[in-house]
Amino acid sequence: MALSRRTSNSRFTWIEAEGLESKTPEDLSYEPQLAGFDGILVPGGFGKRGIEGMLNAIRYAREKQVPYFGICLGMQTACIEFARNVCGLKDANSSEFDPASQHRIIYKLRELLGVEEMGGTMRLGAWTCVLQEDSLPRALMERQRSASGIAIATSLTASTKRC
Repeated sequence: MALSRRTSNSRFTWIEAEGLESKTPEDLSYEPQLAGFDGILVPGGFGKRGIEGMLNAIRYAREKQVPYFGICLGMQTACIEFARNVCGLKDANSSEFDPASQHRIIYKLRELLGVEEMGGTMRLGAWTCVLQEDSLPRALMERQRSASGIAIATSLTASTKRC
């Protein structure tokens, strides 16, 4: 999905990720489909259909300095794109898409190993997360909470899980 800013109204254009796929890294024939947008959003999704097209859109956003927002699968694919094209891990992937990849940078949650149905690997419901005192995520959350005046978390230390 790509976003154009036209006056105060936002306009969204749906672009199928499969239409952005290319046979080689040098094939940039997909780029005209992304040109002219003010931002690119890759939403959540399931399965590996269109993943390579998503990676091309993300690469385009990074290289052309177009604002990018990845939600769920969109954030996972952003990590994969960065690992491949910036860190040089050419076969970087998710264990869900390529379990044989030498550089698996995204793994299923341990409690979901063996769950294979589409959408069955999502964490559902509330999940308490403790942000360590000296961590960047905690500092950013505190800054956002102070700036907005909104209580983002009711408890920062109510769980043994660490982020």
